[in-house]
Amino acid sequence: MGWSEQALCAGMDTEMFYSDRLVDYLAAEFTCARCPVQQECHEEAMRLGDEYGIWGGRLPEVRLGLGMM
Repeated sequence: MGWSEQALCAGMDTEMFYSDRLVDYLAAEFTCARCPVQQECHEEAMRLGDEYGIWGGRLPEVRLGLGMM
């Protein structure tokens, strides 16, 4: 089983991870904060160079600010 199948968001509607609405942002952050594969998710976003959405509990601005892209 891959890391993405272990993610709390597996099978969820991913719209909240790409929304501009505060309520969606908070729901996504809450989901990520409890996720057992948060680090793997973040690493995948960095590997893909994804500039959108919340991955591993981090906004694109935070991921870009980490200097890893």
